[in-house]
Amino acid sequence: AYVHGVVGRMAGPVGVTMLRQPFQLAALGIVCLLLGEETFLSLKGLGLLTVSGITGFICCDLLLYGAMGIIGPQAAIQLASLSSGVTALLGMFFLGERLPLQAVAGIIITLVGVAIVLTERTGSTLLPGQEVPTGRRLVLGTAAGLGAAVFLSVSFIFLKQAMIDGPTPLWAAFVRLLVATLLLWGGGLFRGFSGSAVRSFRQNPGMF
Repeated sequence: AYVHGVVGRMAGPVGVTMLRQPFQLAALGIVCLLLGEETFLSLKGLGLLTVSGITGFICCDLLLYGAMGIIGPQAAIQLASLSSGVTALLGMFFLGERLPLQAVAGIIITLVGVAIVLTERTGSTLLPGQEVPTGRRLVLGTAAGLGAAVFLSVSFIFLKQAMIDGPTPLWAAFVRLLVATLLLWGGGLFRGFSGSAVRSFRQNPGMF
């Protein structure tokens, strides 16, 4: 979490999200080739994985790195960890799944841990030079962290539905990441914000 927070401050939420995706995609693609993953995917599965990729690898990551820059990596990661509980709740409401008791306990424990970290005023949970968030910044950072958890949960729900059609987990992960990378970099090239990400990498190649 600390390393991600430092890199996020160097490149910004958009920059670090854009720069890490091609490396992840290449590594995952090599693994798929080495393992000879079956590449079958229905049109419905592609649509579901597209939504899963957008919500998981774009929306979630952008909000998570944004939260790290405001409330610190530890608090941001703890907020994002609420995604498992949110996923269980969404599964109960939209997929008819049962909500296990351990999921409820996990949500409560995580909320308590988040509350402790967010009320910490010594700065021990922050990055070097990062100010203790208060007032509007604290609310904004907390909202970003919670938003990351919700988007990650939505991503998992769509992934579950896509897996019903039979794609292997590795192939599904590759497709999700490929879609997210193409959309984010395509938008960056079209809107012009990809240049700042590339400049950040050139100025700080050691970040990766």
